[in-house]
Amino acid sequence: MDDVLPRAVDIIRRAGTEDAERLVAELERRLLPPQMTLGDLIEALDALRADVLARPVTFEMPWLYPTHFNSYRGYYDQLALGTAHIGDDPPMRAGVRTGDDLLKRARSTIRSTHTGWKGGNYIMSERTPVWVDNPGDCNSVMLVGVRSSLNAAVLMTRREHLE
Repeated sequence: MDDVLPRAVDIIRRAGTEDAERLVAELERRLLPPQMTLGDLIEALDALRADVLARPVTFEMPWLYPTHFNSYRGYYDQLALGTAHIGDDPPMRAGVRTGDDLLKRARSTIRSTHTGWKGGNYIMSERTPVWVDNPGDCNSVMLVGVRSSLNAAVLMTRREHLE
């Protein structure tokens, strides 16, 4: 079932009609989860039970965990939540360990100033969109949700556009 949307997009694009991209955009808008803002992330983490917040926080790929917020290279006025691999060197492992850690870091990011990749200072708010990327990267991966699992709080992502 997970391949239905990509297959539909492929069929629409192959048809080559002038409305193809409009139809693809409409499908994505209706069927894919929207990008989270910093406020959405805080609200979603706040909604988790205390025992879940005390657990590790990872992405859907359990070998990745969040590190810190920085200005997103794609849009300097937006945020990127950095990632590190479980086995990375200690400097990269200075990220968040639990859902509580991420919640505290997210709250402290509101009204903080971040410098864009090519300069400029940007103040972040509850309405600031959140991407998932490391400084200098621009991979178009959006944060779209938070869920709990048996062992962790899990951050959900998706690419900005279907390929």
